[in-house]
Amino acid sequence: MSTTLPQKRFYVYTLAHPNGRIFYVGKGSGSRTRGHFTEARRGTCICDKCKMIQQIWKERLEVRVEYVLETDNEKEAFAKERETIDHLQHRYPLCNTNGNLIHTPRKASRAMGLSLAEYKEHLSYYNLSKREYLDHIQEYGALRIVGLEKAWRQARREHRWDDANQLANEIEMLGTATGCVLQLSLPFDVKKKRRGW
Repeated sequence: MSTTLPQKRFYVYTLAHPNGRIFYVGKGSGSRTRGHFTEARRGTCICDKCKMIQQIWKERLEVRVEYVLETDNEKEAFAKERETIDHLQHRYPLCNTNGNLIHTPRKASRAMGLSLAEYKEHLSYYNLSKREYLDHIQEYGALRIVGLEKAWRQARREHRWDDANQLANEIEMLGTATGCVLQLSLPFDVKKKRRGW
């Protein structure tokens, strides 16, 4: 653990395993970083962050603390915390992914750059009930299908029939894979119409 605290009023920091694998990003002031270790030492907090710190100590290792930003502007610190979380959450399963909202996986609406398999892997890092997991997957599927439907309509308008066929197949497969029973307002029966193209 770093013993030197930043000189400025606010700071953004990361907590990491000795090998550099980051598991927490935070914004603090004063001795906030030391507060995490006090919580973990007392054993009264059962959050993922404290469990991670305790596990590292169990292995007789030290938690790495790195200061990402020092500033006197709190808004700047909040923005940097959010930016750092957004940048790192694709690489590491962070204990906090929403900045001050711990234990919450990325909403499906923010996961549209991920494949279904990547989104499932992301969800696996969180202690979700089966119902919560299915809700996230269904929301992801619904949003993805709406996006694919827009692309399908565009392909039809531009007479790109191969692309339209492929997109229609993706819509069907994704609907099945996510368990969504959606009543999308497609203007045709995909299977019947496709045969005539």
